[in-house]
Amino acid sequence: DGAAPAGLPAAPSQQQAVADLGGRALLRAVAHPNPQETNSAVRLTLVLGELSAREAATAQLLAKMVEPAFFASLRTRQQLGYLVWSFGREVRGVSLLYFIVQSSSASPRHVTASIHAFLEEEAEALLNSTAAADFAAYAAAARKELLDPPEQLEAAAEEAWGQIAAERFCFARRREVAVALDGVSLADVQALLASLVAADSAASRMLVQVHSPEHPVGRVADELPESSRREYSPLEDEGVARFRAGRGFFAGEPCAVAPPLPHGHDSADEVYGWMALGAIASLLGGISLLSLRLLAGACRSSLSSLPFLQLQPSSTMSELEPALDASAASPKARRSSAELQLGHSGVGHHAKPAATFA
Repeated sequence: DGAAPAGLPAAPSQQQAVADLGGRALLRAVAHPNPQETNSAVRLTLVLGELSAREAATAQLLAKMVEPAFFASLRTRQQLGYLVWSFGREVRGVSLLYFIVQSSSASPRHVTASIHAFLEEEAEALLNSTAAADFAAYAAAARKELLDPPEQLEAAAEEAWGQIAAERFCFARRREVAVALDGVSLADVQALLASLVAADSAASRMLVQVHSPEHPVGRVADELPESSRREYSPLEDEGVARFRAGRGFFAGEPCAVAPPLPHGHDSADEVYGWMALGAIASLLGGISLLSLRLLAGACRSSLSSLPFLQLQPSSTMSELEPALDASAASPKARRSSAELQLGHSGVGHHAKPAATFA
């Protein structure tokens, strides 16, 4: 029933979700709390909503196609900041597009204007000039990224746990989106971009600006981008509480039909069991690898101290014994043995404490 054990306070009932901004475009501008900070940052998030597999595939392609161009424009040509990147992601079943810039030279207002100019002008020109062969290459790259198996157990567990934590259990989502890529055309991607940058777009936006002391934040209304086709509403300090109290959330409904479980498992319990075994195997593997490295290092150190000893990968013990006997009988080894005895007996001011083999 969720009751806390006797003597312990009841834990608050909390559930994470993605806020539904209801098609609004909001701007939140704040000052960086560190007075010594030299960087400002801007993040524009486009909220596409809960999409079908085909719609999500279209969003994936749009993100893939604009990512290198966004970096080339704002980072390489305009030199706005060292950190410039964009990407698409699904968070609890909600598709989002991110555009992020961190700058120590340009003001957040200037960076914001550049981001909007890219979306409303350069991105559109990019899509209009994309050849069929280039579009096919983008689609192939997106499909490969979705279908490539995780290279590490941690990545596999994180992907599965994301569905469990969101209580959606759509373990086959990536595969469904990859399959849907076959039905997405360049015209579909162009139409999606046009709908996102239109003045009457139904897609929500959250624009966040963090101002360094060099570019102090004034009235939030002064930071609103004039170049954007969308009209932003400032989210002032006094409006944050009302916003938190009155916002809605995306439902995050689980998959209507239970999809095939990953790797052909028969039940969700089996998936969780393999996840736990994977985590244990990863831990034990790390410990074993560390032990082997330490042992190999000790053996290498010991063998390297023997003179005239050359080891080959296929050396056997019978091949090593003559070399060991020869090294023990060498004059240098006998001299070192005498030095070792002097070192232990404390004879001589400069006596060595141990034998040293070259």
